[in-house]
Amino acid sequence: MSLQYYSNADQHQLEEDDGRYTYSSWIAQIFDNNLRYLQKTLLGFNSDASIYYHIVPSPLDLFPWWKVYGQLAESIPESPNQKARNRVSIEHLPVEIMQEIFSYFMPDRHWRIHRAPPPQLVLLRVSTRWCTIALSYTRLWSTLILSYPIRKHIRMTTLWLECSRQHLLTVYIHDPRDDLNAAAATNVMIKHLLPHAHRWKTAIFVLPPGFKSLLSGLSGHQFPLLEKLCIDVVDSKRLRDMDDLEQMKEVFFHSSAPRLREITWNALPYIYHSQSLTHLAGGFMIDSTFLKMLSKMNNLETLCLQHCTIDSQNRPHLDVPVVLRCLHDLDLRLESESLFLLDSMCTPHLTVLLIGQPYSKEGRKMLCDFLQKSQCSLKAFTYLATESYQHRLDKTFWDELLLSPELESLTELNVFGDYGESDRLLWLLTQTDGDHFVLPSLNRLWIQCDGKCSSDLLVYMLECRAMAFHPPVSPLLSEQLLDRDYQLSGSHIPASQYSLRFYFRIYSDPFGDIAHWFGQNYNKPHWKFLPTWEK
Repeated sequence: MSLQYYSNADQHQLEEDDGRYTYSSWIAQIFDNNLRYLQKTLLGFNSDASIYYHIVPSPLDLFPWWKVYGQLAESIPESPNQKARNRVSIEHLPVEIMQEIFSYFMPDRHWRIHRAPPPQLVLLRVSTRWCTIALSYTRLWSTLILSYPIRKHIRMTTLWLECSRQHLLTVYIHDPRDDLNAAAATNVMIKHLLPHAHRWKTAIFVLPPGFKSLLSGLSGHQFPLLEKLCIDVVDSKRLRDMDDLEQMKEVFFHSSAPRLREITWNALPYIYHSQSLTHLAGGFMIDSTFLKMLSKMNNLETLCLQHCTIDSQNRPHLDVPVVLRCLHDLDLRLESESLFLLDSMCTPHLTVLLIGQPYSKEGRKMLCDFLQKSQCSLKAFTYLATESYQHRLDKTFWDELLLSPELESLTELNVFGDYGESDRLLWLLTQTDGDHFVLPSLNRLWIQCDGKCSSDLLVYMLECRAMAFHPPVSPLLSEQLLDRDYQLSGSHIPASQYSLRFYFRIYSDPFGDIAHWFGQNYNKPHWKFLPTWEK
């Protein structure tokens, strides 16, 4: 089967150029049209629509086809003898570019089999060449998604395991339904996967509280290549009253998974080889057991604590802080009563910090004391506000934080959902200390706030500092904290190509000044402004 699709504009351009289209130039011309045709014809959704349900292309930056093709086409030598025909076919593209196209059809975690067949299996049916390319492209088969398992998944899983051959697997099982029929379907899927447990590299389970029966079949199996484990339990508070934790301890935390390095778990940590862990995330009970376990994690590089709980009547205390010398990424989305943990930690090499809610005066002091005690040099700071309007930042938060010596080398600042003093933040960024602005090394600024913003102040800040914000040469440092492989909620950052990115609900009339400023600087693709107008 040969896919051929072109528009009248394509035909007109080809005729105008009198056949002088070289290989790399006509690739860019046909890429977008053929890809959209493929989406509409084979996969049943319209990529031009603002909302598409079945498959979300990756990377999630609204179809950057031209960028991908520009990079690929530059690597292909021009040939004056290589001309495009009037009707070009996607079949003529090189294998490398075909694989790049295929990668855009990887399903995400929201994909459901009853809505559309797995795109990887659809690609096998297009033509013999497509089948050969797809089967040889290991990335297509590296992740097996089983979301709300039903009977149709059985055949799909069998075919998937055949196509993946002996390649490493990421197994993603999402079944939060707490009923017997759902558990039976999930158990069938797990039984199909167990003979391939030796190929598991990442295991992600999103399960109901009573998941013991679902994972009971895993006992006695070896996971020699397993490096990442995520157990996301729906309604995890019920979990702590059950004996499911002992089941997980027997399955994963002995010699069955010697390479396990990354754990995401919103339950009590039973971790027996904690010294080898490099990543730990979850909503743990912060008690003396947790602190003792943390003190043994000498190789820990990333620590993410969310929705942790504490026994207020029995708050643990350490005479000497836990020193995590290898920790460079810290995600603290803690309730106020859990902030005492900052007094129990010291992180001398911390470079990326994320906090998840406004802190009280006591909490701000703990945070500043923690940074001063650690004597670290932060490179990236991200603030995620709560959704409640009752929690607002006051002016002193940014004053105390941004003016601290530990942030002098900060290169990246991300602020999301601040309903309070965004103007104070903008004002601080215009201040100087002698010959330098506050945060002199800052090259990435993303502010996304639902509160008010002074248009004049924003324009003034941009005029003062925007020209110093150059196109990024690397991904966002905070991206892995905000979009971990197994995080099901939170803010995804598809903005690695931006150094300035703003979203405000503007209430003041000088909004036109901001639009005019960005209009004058339209040639700066690494700057982005997303206004929402409300009177």
